[in-house]
Amino acid sequence: MAITYSRMHVVDDDKLVQLFLNSGLTPPHYKVDLFHAVERSDSVITAWDGTRLVGLMSAISDKVMTVFFNFIVVDPAYRGQKIGRHMVEEMLKTYKDFPTRILLANDQDVAFYKKCGFSAFEGKTSLMG
Repeated sequence: MAITYSRMHVVDDDKLVQLFLNSGLTPPHYKVDLFHAVERSDSVITAWDGTRLVGLMSAISDKVMTVFFNFIVVDPAYRGQKIGRHMVEEMLKTYKDFPTRILLANDQDVAFYKKCGFSAFEGKTSLMG
């Protein structure tokens, strides 16, 4: 079946949690917080194989200068089908006029994001509190 994409903010919480669990990204006790984080995002792109949620990307922004891509998730069974790349390209189009576009990447994913046009901040360090 062909993958379809949607800009929906509200995703069934069980499908959302299942996507994250399949990807090994969050424990099930974060179910409510995860749902609210996606629901309250400024932009959301979802990828579907029929009724199965297989990918999601979300962003929060100040609406003018800075956007933070907080979730980029593709079900491991669907990786290698350019689902992540498609979602990233769509989000970059949405925020093309923003001078600052930020995402935090796991070390093993850096090469993928560089292929999508992201680069490390030279001379800058990411800090988390």
